[in-house]
Amino acid sequence: MNKNQVLAAALAAVVTAAVVPAAWRAAAAADATNNQSPTYSCSTHVPKGTPHNKLGSLAQVSEQQARTAAQSAAPGQVVSSTLDDDNGCLVYSVDSKSADGKIHEVTVDAGNAKVLHQDIETKADGARETNGSESENGSESGSESESGAEAGEQGGGD
Repeated sequence: MNKNQVLAAALAAVVTAAVVPAAWRAAAAADATNNQSPTYSCSTHVPKGTPHNKLGSLAQVSEQQARTAAQSAAPGQVVSSTLDDDNGCLVYSVDSKSADGKIHEVTVDAGNAKVLHQDIETKADGARETNGSESENGSESGSESESGAEAGEQGGGD
């Protein structure tokens, strides 16, 4: 090996040593920013790969208990409720319409019926706003509640 080849090999080693860890850091940072929210704590975690139609067997509280808890947090008429895997947490998403016409999405822990989070959808613009006074952790929920037919598939009733 001549001097130029040795220098080229050394340069390649230095560049690789600098670039690879930087790429790993970039991938880790991208992973961290792609994590789904909300990040609240829950009592029942959904094992990865659990099909949606098997979530009901993991719930410790009934859909009716979740609806009651949601109505305590956001009084009004419940318009829908579904059992969901929300970023690994088993929760009921309960939508209720309050007297002022706002739709409240209340996230209820399916293990203990504790209200974890609440969002408000305004009638005028359809945008969600977090109701910080009701939320225990202040993070916003990005999930939309599903309706009727799917709730019926999960074995929960009114």
